[in-house]
Amino acid sequence: MSEGNAPSTQPRSSIRYPAARGSIFILFVAALAALGGGVQAGPLDELLEALRTERAEQAIALSGREARFRAELDQRKQILEEARAELARERAESDRLRAAFDANQQKLREQETVLAERTADLGDLGSIIRQVAGEVAAITAESMAGAHDPARSQAATVLVQGKDLPTLAEVEGLWSLMLEEIAAGQRIRRDSLPIVAADGLKRPVEVTRVGPFTAWADGTFLRYLPDTAGFLSPARQPSARLRAVMAGYHAGQANEVVIDPTRGSLIALEGQRADLRERLHQGGVIGYVILGLGAVGLLAALLRMLNIGLVRARMDGSRRHGQASENNPLGRLIRVSRDNPGLDAEALGLRLDEAVLAETPRLQRGIGFVALMAAIAPLLGLLGTVTGIIETFQAITLFGTGDPRLMSSGISQALVTTVMGLVVAIPMLLLHNLLHERSGELVARLDEQAAGLVAERAAGEAERARAT
Repeated sequence: MSEGNAPSTQPRSSIRYPAARGSIFILFVAALAALGGGVQAGPLDELLEALRTERAEQAIALSGREARFRAELDQRKQILEEARAELARERAESDRLRAAFDANQQKLREQETVLAERTADLGDLGSIIRQVAGEVAAITAESMAGAHDPARSQAATVLVQGKDLPTLAEVEGLWSLMLEEIAAGQRIRRDSLPIVAADGLKRPVEVTRVGPFTAWADGTFLRYLPDTAGFLSPARQPSARLRAVMAGYHAGQANEVVIDPTRGSLIALEGQRADLRERLHQGGVIGYVILGLGAVGLLAALLRMLNIGLVRARMDGSRRHGQASENNPLGRLIRVSRDNPGLDAEALGLRLDEAVLAETPRLQRGIGFVALMAAIAPLLGLLGTVTGIIETFQAITLFGTGDPRLMSSGISQALVTTVMGLVVAIPMLLLHNLLHERSGELVARLDEQAAGLVAERAAGEAERARAT
């Protein structure tokens, strides 16, 4: 609109300006004529004619200029209409594009939702793959099956350390590594591999590997060292029975092998198990005292057992032959009966009862000592338990509970002395019961034989009485 109004204002100001200038000129000429009434009329007519001619030319020029301005105005209006039509078209196109943009935005949000869901599933899958890769990397890195190829766990390690979604090739590599580890679990191989012996020297030795579970060389079990891809021969070995099994297979004399499903941990623990000598040493001074008392009690019980057996054999001989003898209680009872032929049955019975009472302490000698050992042993074990607990609390007071190994000594003493006391007391009680029964049996046999001798004397007196 501003462009259309500009041409119309400019020509109008140009038309008014020459007309005003001509009027002023005419007034000026009229004034001169009135003042100088002697001026001639001819030049004025020419001047007027010139003025008219000039005004006509100016009118023509102004008309042409106005026509040009009007043509330009029409052109500007046409341009304006075209611009307005273009604006309308552009607005319509803008509305169409805005609608398409909104529709595309909605589709984009929907696709982003689908992408987020699928990405979450892929992310979970990637996390699972990395978790499995971490487990496989840990297993293969510590597996002795890879002693000949230490770098075979790199495929799993790369997956664990990666940030992007694993590729198909990486997943296939992990799968191949898992299959290799599974296949290695069923192989028994013999290879020349470096081992570190107990003396610290490293040398190549023929190693028998039972899958990833057990390694054997030079009569010893080996422990795999993942850092160096070598083997170590521990100073402490498992029991001789396990070593004999592996030695037999290594020599081709047996088809059995030792398999450690923990890949060396159980064999190491088996080697760390304390033997009998170490267990006894854990009992300390009290443990050795218990063992000493047990040995003395056992010796006393065995001696009494032998003595009772010997006395029984001698008593059986005296009973079969009816001979008086000083080497057994029954023989001495027979001698008492024969040394007193003038005593009646009642007096003889009293004399024999006295003899049986005299023999009873001899037969029961040492049995009370065995019972005493059986009673003292658990009490000493209890004493060792209390002592071990006190030592444990002292260790806790000094060092705290951070390291259980500092408390193991006191706990071992507390438990081992209790076990030792019971181990000594239970056999002592059994031996005491056996000795008591055996000696009681001999005393009962003496009573029986004494009653028989009294009955025999009474029968003789009855026969003599009938004879008289």
